[in-house]
Amino acid sequence: MKAASFSRLVGFFLLKSSLQSFSYLKDAKLIVISAQNLRSAGGLSVLLQVLAQLKDCRTRIHVICFASSSKIIPSSIVDQLSCTIVPLPLSSKSWLARIYYEYIGFFVFSLHLDIDVWLALNDLSPFVKAKKRILLFHNAILFWKPPLAELFSSINVCIAWLAYKLLVPVNIHANNFVVAQAYWVKDALQSMFRLSDSQTCVIKSHPELPLGSLSCVDKLHNVSSATHPKLSARMDDSTINSSKDSSYKLVFPSFPRPFKNLPRLMAAVYNLYRSGLDVSLHLTFDKKTNLLARRIIKNFPGRPFHYYGFLPKDDLVCLYSYSNALIFPSTLETLGLPLIEYTSICNKPILASDLPYAIEALSDCQNKILFDPFDIKSIECAILECINKESASPLPINSPMSNLNACRTNAISGWAQVIDLAFSS
Repeated sequence: MKAASFSRLVGFFLLKSSLQSFSYLKDAKLIVISAQNLRSAGGLSVLLQVLAQLKDCRTRIHVICFASSSKIIPSSIVDQLSCTIVPLPLSSKSWLARIYYEYIGFFVFSLHLDIDVWLALNDLSPFVKAKKRILLFHNAILFWKPPLAELFSSINVCIAWLAYKLLVPVNIHANNFVVAQAYWVKDALQSMFRLSDSQTCVIKSHPELPLGSLSCVDKLHNVSSATHPKLSARMDDSTINSSKDSSYKLVFPSFPRPFKNLPRLMAAVYNLYRSGLDVSLHLTFDKKTNLLARRIIKNFPGRPFHYYGFLPKDDLVCLYSYSNALIFPSTLETLGLPLIEYTSICNKPILASDLPYAIEALSDCQNKILFDPFDIKSIECAILECINKESASPLPINSPMSNLNACRTNAISGWAQVIDLAFSS
C-alpha cells in the first residue's frame, strides 16, 4: 500500500498541489470512499468491512479513502488493495468542516480526477463529479422521535438530529444506489424521499465476535464475575460483594448516550431490587467513560449495578455467557448489533424495545420479550415476566411485525457486489 495525504489544510481549503501526491493504476477503475467521520464503534466497523470486501470485486480497482486518520485502518486490510488513505481529521470535529467537505471540498477534488464510483459512507450525499454515486445510510437519528426533554438533554445529539433533518435530503436523489443496513431503514428512506426499489438495497451486517472465545461459555455457566479474572479485574470495586452471585443477571452492553435510555432502565431495575427481587444489571462502562456515565453511577452506585468499563470482544463474550438475559432498551438504533451478537452465541432470553430495529433484529428469535422503552413500568413488567418464566415469550404468531423479514430476498451479499452492480449498470 502507498499511503498519501493532503498537505495541512489552511482555512478549510483543499490544496490543488496535494493532488500531485496521488498515483493510481491507469488501467484500474477508480473508487473514492468518503468516510472521514467514521472513527469508532459501528461506523468504523462498516468502513473496515467495505475495504475488506472490495478485494473481491471482479473489476480491477484503485481506492482513494478519506478517513479521519490513516492509523485507524489496519495494514492487514489495505495491503490487499491498491489503496491511498487521505486523513481528514477536521471533519469529525466540526459540523462546519464536514459541510465544507461534503458540498465544496469534495466537488473541487472530484473535478481533477476521472472517478468511476464515489462511495459515501457518512449518510450525506456530497456534491461530486463521478460516473456512479453510492450512499450508505446507517445513522437512524433521522427517524428518531424522542420526548423533547430527552432530545435537548445533550447539545451534541440535538445538533446532530437537526443537521440530519436539514442535510440528508440534500442531493440524495443524485445517488445511483442508496444502501441501508436494515430493511426498516430502507423502507423509511423510500417512504420519506420517494426512492425506488431499484435505487435502494440492503447489506445485512453480521457480528464480529471471536469464535475462539466461545469456549468460555461452558466455563462460565455457574461462575461469578467476582471469581473470573477477566471480568472481576474490570469491575468497579464497590460492585464486588460476593464470590457467589445468585441474582438474575441482566446485561446491557452500551456506551452511555441519551438514546441508550439508561436512566429508565436503571430506575426499573432499582425499583425491582428494592421490592425484594434478586436481580442485577451488568453494564459496559465506568466512571472514566464520559460525563453521562459519571452522572449515572453517582445516582445508581453499588448493588444491583455492576460497572465493567469497556470490554474487548473476548471479555464481552464471557459476560454474555455469564448473564441470564440481555436487556436492550435503546430508543435509537439502526441494527442493535448486540441483539444479533447475543442470539448468535446464547440460547437465552432477550428483552428489547418495541421498536422497528429490535423487531427486525429479533425476527427469528423465539426467546424474546418486547417492552415500551419510554415507560419504566413496562420495563419492570418485562423483567418480571422474563424471571418468572423459564424462557421468554415469543411474539404472538398473529403479530403484524413478527414476520417482518418474510419474503425479503433482495439483500445484497456484500460491498463487492454493490460495486460490480454499479460498474455493470
